[in-house]
Amino acid sequence: MKKIITACVVFFSLQAAYSQRDTLVFVHFTGGASYAIGQEMDQVYDFGLSAATHVSIPAGRVIIEPGFSFFYFGNYYSKSTRDNLLLWNMGSRIHLNWSSRFDPFIGAYFLIGKDYLEPRKDYRGSSIDLMTFRGMGISAGLNFYASKCLYFQLTGEFVTPKARLDKSLQDDIKEELEATSSLYNIVSIPDKRISLNTISLKIGYKLSLKHKP
Repeated sequence: MKKIITACVVFFSLQAAYSQRDTLVFVHFTGGASYAIGQEMDQVYDFGLSAATHVSIPAGRVIIEPGFSFFYFGNYYSKSTRDNLLLWNMGSRIHLNWSSRFDPFIGAYFLIGKDYLEPRKDYRGSSIDLMTFRGMGISAGLNFYASKCLYFQLTGEFVTPKARLDKSLQDDIKEELEATSSLYNIVSIPDKRISLNTISLKIGYKLSLKHKP
């Protein structure tokens, strides 16, 4: 299913880039809160922060939106240590341009991320990279416009990337990590797919970038 959605998004994005050269284009900025709903992820993190920027290109009855998104989740791993999860994704969305107030969309993207530990404030120590993530995901959501440029956005991001733990850390931290939640229990498996699904509620603003001649 992800491959089909990805192929459709890429096709329409290329078509829009070729055929809609002199049309009205907008740049979007969104930011807000995200909630972890992934099977392993929600055992470690609750709420996080997210931000994104996209460029919208009208293509007939749909709107193509290539762009970037960023997510941050944090949690106190111990009294002296904080766990940080950083996620970046790059992809494109297809908006169904059928209403000036409600704007549903679907999309596909490539995600990269990292999970690392760092000392909390007033504690000494060095940061430790635990694992990295790479994989394809899909998104779906709805924009609700409060005015011509200001809107609220509800988005679901669904991705199960491959998680890879630094091999040099496996022997050093295996005993400690195996006693924690399932997100860390991949220590004995070099590559495993982890659910990093999220739901986000954001506020957005769009600016005109290019006008019709």
